[in-house]
Amino acid sequence: MELNNFYERALWNEWKMRMKLFSHHTVRKQYYPHNMDTYYELEKKMVSLRREQIQNAKKLFDQLIEPDVRAAYYQLWKTKCIPIKKHDEGPIYWSSSDKINQFFDKLSVLENERLEFMYMKLSQLEAAKTLLELKEKLITEEKKKEALEKRKQTNEQRKKNVGEIRVRRSARLNPSANRNLRRGSIYENVVI
Repeated sequence: MELNNFYERALWNEWKMRMKLFSHHTVRKQYYPHNMDTYYELEKKMVSLRREQIQNAKKLFDQLIEPDVRAAYYQLWKTKCIPIKKHDEGPIYWSSSDKINQFFDKLSVLENERLEFMYMKLSQLEAAKTLLELKEKLITEEKKKEALEKRKQTNEQRKKNVGEIRVRRSARLNPSANRNLRRGSIYENVVI
């Protein structure tokens, strides 16, 4: 599974730690030898929940153009992680399977709340960036329009001034002048 951003990697690492705790020998010892089927079922459920949470995060963050979590949003993310960390601290893995199912249900609710909160904050950040880019684009368009108007006025002024001012040109560039010129040390008229 490809983890594209900080949130997905952090979510994967949280689940990895939970699974590591669950696979610890003291927890396995509670299920060994007669309840190993229950243990494997819970292990499969943890894997499926982890994948489900990652897929939910991918669905939401794929809608965003730039799903990077900045420093300010990292602090918000950490505050949203506090209830999940408190929920993880309880020694639930040694309990009955009903309590473990309740634990996972509450955990998925907490993670979905955190995911929606982060998506909301990141979409607000993206909307603000879009507005800023739109404002910059409007400013550049206005500058282009002003430059075009100025160029138009300058061209009109030049057209008005053409009749008034005669531009001094070289005789060889003047089409009405004699074209019988040859090159020497200076341009001279050649009589044919």
